[in-house]
Amino acid sequence: MTEYLIIIDSEQFLVEAPHRLMAWEVALAKAALMHHHDELADDNVTIEVLSMKEARKEGLGLFAERLDRLEVLEEFERLRFEEAHRTGQPVEVIS
Repeated sequence: MTEYLIIIDSEQFLVEAPHRLMAWEVALAKAALMHHHDELADDNVTIEVLSMKEARKEGLGLFAERLDRLEVLEEFERLRFEEAHRTGQPVEVIS
């Protein structure tokens, strides 16, 4: 596992993931959850994913909130199913 720094707008999060693509998946899920909970300034969101080596070079990540990768992804899936149920739309299962 590798540690990655996720930056969503100016908020920093630290996550362990097997590869950068999985860190991006967590970043997108976290951004969607933040949007759902009105935690973003607007719909224009900037997202970055950096390895901790890259982040340290830029002096970032010192005060990042640690995320549980599986917890974020599970919460996102729960939200997807709730929204589908609420709107009557079919849910595509992501495997």
